[in-house]
Amino acid sequence: MSLHRTLLFAISPLLMLACAANATAQSDPNHPGTWLVKLESGKRYAGRIEGSSASTMLMTRRNGRLAFIKKESVESKKQVETGFRSKTFGQMKEKLQTEFGSKYQVSETPHFLVVHPPGEYKQWAEPFEELYVRFKAYFRTRGLTINEPEFPLVAVVLRTRNEFNRMLDQGNISGDHNVVGYYSIKSNRLFTYKFSNAGRSEKQNIADTLDTIIHEASHQTAFNCGIHSRLFPNPRWTSEGLATFFEADGINNYFAFPDPKSKINWERLNSLRKYYDQGKVKGKLQSLVGSDNLFRSDPLLAYAISWGLTSYLAERNPHQYVKYLERLKQQESTASISRTNRLKHFVSVFGKIALVEGGMENYINSLPKSSR
Repeated sequence: MSLHRTLLFAISPLLMLACAANATAQSDPNHPGTWLVKLESGKRYAGRIEGSSASTMLMTRRNGRLAFIKKESVESKKQVETGFRSKTFGQMKEKLQTEFGSKYQVSETPHFLVVHPPGEYKQWAEPFEELYVRFKAYFRTRGLTINEPEFPLVAVVLRTRNEFNRMLDQGNISGDHNVVGYYSIKSNRLFTYKFSNAGRSEKQNIADTLDTIIHEASHQTAFNCGIHSRLFPNPRWTSEGLATFFEADGINNYFAFPDPKSKINWERLNSLRKYYDQGKVKGKLQSLVGSDNLFRSDPLLAYAISWGLTSYLAERNPHQYVKYLERLKQQESTASISRTNRLKHFVSVFGKIALVEGGMENYINSLPKSSR
């Protein structure tokens, strides 16, 4: 995957607002079970009320989507069930087939509903499930608690770039022609498209598309298996670092790629080394850990450092890394993590930033100079 391609997960600014004002539990203790909310416009939403701010109610719908409901638009609300159940695979599959029509096939795996061009199950549906299994195995063998997804995971592989561009517009995703895939926290869906680059064979284009899938499916799995929270803001370096870490063949498929060099994301490593040579890395770790501003001011640098930090921690300090992720889960689920104490939580596990920064630089310098 070339470095100029952009991979992202989309999060609404409203989500940050709603999460900041959210209750301290995963669902609003004052509104247990499933609720039916009717709006003055006639729209209806059924789901679990997670919490609310002064003006907005946050709901998880039965299909896994997050709904942000303006309180002033609510006509009525009532509890319709004492518990909460997601929609079944069958229910969601039928809806997806209606939504995407006969030009697409909806395939079911144990954890995914994959929308793809007809007759291409092996090319697109199977890889999602295989990556999911390997992703969970990686963390389970390292002692991290992994949950089963609450909802069927929806992944969409569109036929063309033009269709993908229209999907970006419909989702109000701010991107350009470099965006090749994204996972939306709000819809809980993954989107990409079949690459058809001139000069590349069909097999090569499929391989390029699968590279995108690895990154975005890592996001989707992490946000649905409890590694990250969809309801509370988490440090972006953790999510992007983990996704870029899993781009390496030796990480996401160790048995097929046992060579230690295959565990390195060479594009990110080469990029990071250039930044070290340019003197752009020193002092940036504290900024990256403490806030997400670097992703806005210099995204390529932020991605490179996120990969380097994640690789260093996961490979050289795996027990501490798992401990940090577990603590982060607890802090997110109780809304105790915030922009003001992110750095404090990091230091409580890994020690002083300067020492971690030095350790990461030594680690990067110790890696092979070439993938050959």
